[in-house]
Amino acid sequence: MSWTILCFLKMFSVCLSSSPAHADTDISFLFDFLQQTNRPNYAVLENVCWSKEETQKLHRNLTMQNFKCKSVDGNSTIMTERYYEHSYIILVHVDCDFDTIWKQAAKGSLTFYPHIWILLGDFEKIKKKNVHIPMNSLLLSLVRTANYTKLETAYKIKKTVDWYIERTVGNWSPKVAKFDLEKVNIFKDRGNFMKVPLRVTYIITDNSTVNHFIDYRNKHVDNLTKINYVLYILIFDILNATQIRLFSRGWGFESRENNGSFASGMFQDLANDRSDIAGTLAFTPSSRLKYFRYIYPPAKDMDICLVFRAPSLAYYTNVFGLPFNNWVWVALGLQLLCGCVLIFIIFKWEWKVAQGRKENGPSFLDTAMMQARRYLFVVEYAFLDFRFWNFQIAIACQQDFFHEPKSISGKMATLSILIFFTFIYTAFSAKIVLFLQLSTNKINDVGSVYAAGFDFAVEDQPFNQYYFKGPSDRAEEQLRKQIYEKKIRRSHGDQFVSAEKGIQLVRDTFCAFHVERTVAHYLVDKTFSNNQKCSLRFVRSIFKSDMPYLSIPWNSSYIKYFIISFRRLAETGLQDRECKRCYAKKPSCEGKANSFVSVGLIEAYFPLLIFGVGISLCISILILEKLVHKYIKLH
Repeated sequence: MSWTILCFLKMFSVCLSSSPAHADTDISFLFDFLQQTNRPNYAVLENVCWSKEETQKLHRNLTMQNFKCKSVDGNSTIMTERYYEHSYIILVHVDCDFDTIWKQAAKGSLTFYPHIWILLGDFEKIKKKNVHIPMNSLLLSLVRTANYTKLETAYKIKKTVDWYIERTVGNWSPKVAKFDLEKVNIFKDRGNFMKVPLRVTYIITDNSTVNHFIDYRNKHVDNLTKINYVLYILIFDILNATQIRLFSRGWGFESRENNGSFASGMFQDLANDRSDIAGTLAFTPSSRLKYFRYIYPPAKDMDICLVFRAPSLAYYTNVFGLPFNNWVWVALGLQLLCGCVLIFIIFKWEWKVAQGRKENGPSFLDTAMMQARRYLFVVEYAFLDFRFWNFQIAIACQQDFFHEPKSISGKMATLSILIFFTFIYTAFSAKIVLFLQLSTNKINDVGSVYAAGFDFAVEDQPFNQYYFKGPSDRAEEQLRKQIYEKKIRRSHGDQFVSAEKGIQLVRDTFCAFHVERTVAHYLVDKTFSNNQKCSLRFVRSIFKSDMPYLSIPWNSSYIKYFIISFRRLAETGLQDRECKRCYAKKPSCEGKANSFVSVGLIEAYFPLLIFGVGISLCISILILEKLVHKYIKLH
């Protein structure tokens, strides 16, 4: 009997609220509201359980005003979509299957602003059912009085609290056609979280990190977490919220066998509503967009890279040919030829003048050998070590000024040539010293690092192990597989090492280290000498280059509030201050002017090659001469 009475009362209340008088009033209110808000791009969705005639009247009047209108229920697919072409005004009645419609809309983004919900009926029924109205929802309930209708908003800061924050935002009176509506800015007006606890998940890989979150020590350890720890202290003060810190050992990347679900770590906490926001930065692959939104990059300088010491320039080119370009070498050759001709003419003239003497006149070959003597200052360094050979040639050919110039013109020409090649020799020697200290710039990507024969080491981080050990859309698969199988994978254990060990390998061996850039900056600045810093090179990782962001569940109601708070920190300079304190800049090279560079076999390869070729030719000609002499003697 009591159940029958209850059903009758419910039906009576719906019929009463849906009476023609109330329906006409609600339609009038809706049109005044659309005009007041001045949103011509809005479309209207309705579920009010009116009579067929009143519903048709609503649709007809909206269509005449160029507004789209559609009836919906809990099974409408539009309720669960994430992205919409229009901003909607949803007109619903509290007794017309509101619970089902609201739950369905909460699966998408229809409950979020800028969509506006207008609730007809008694809002107290919503409060009794403890329906969660998130902070970023704008739900307007109509409270009718004798002379006017009040517009009130209500929301919950968090789903677990059992109280609502209510506020009157406007009054509407159909008798005098007056509509007082405050400008509602939910992200500004609702910025006080009233000490409600919010959960933040941080990732720590070293137990000592808990003692060094805010003292700026050990900047190379858990650097993806430390800066956010400091910034969240400021942000929770801005929002007047209470921070609940959760700690995890890793990100908990997508399972490759289980349809991309998260098995553990920070991502599992976010996906399963065990955390409200991430406390550690992460990459931004598009595959995670169905679970999370990337809201802000606090550390814009962070990047994954390969760091190594570039080999000497002599490993890739003949440094003895670099001091002058091709045209300078051509000019020197022409000068040698012109000098030979000039000296030959002068010596010929001197010989004619001194006809009465018994001296033999110089031949063109004598002149050429004399000119070559001047030219040896450059040639002996450009092509081979001529100091020993010059002694042998001087003894065998007696070229040490076989015919000295006697005339003033001959002496002036000889002096000019000597002075000319003295300056050429000085410039050449200075250039050689510079090139012997330079490192090559030809290694500028991961492929060239691999081709150069470097050993590889990788920072022991969960994301490195995940992306190196298996295929993903973040790296070129063929190159990843080559590097992992041939350079990283070892029988005694994969080459995943600590940051300190990896930087030490870079300093002491022919090794390329895959590491976060600011970690490398910090350790290099502490452990490298100035000369070692100058040879340091950074190239992009095999991973796709993207800026790491903080993540938050895609349907979180706190997205805009955190974004606004982070921007406030950036605008006031607090974020930049913390970045400078938490991260090290790239170490600068102060120059190599006072450094000593030893020349090894690699640097001297080209002169030794010429020397070897010359010795080989000498031995070959000697053997040929012996054979010819023996043949002549026999015949």
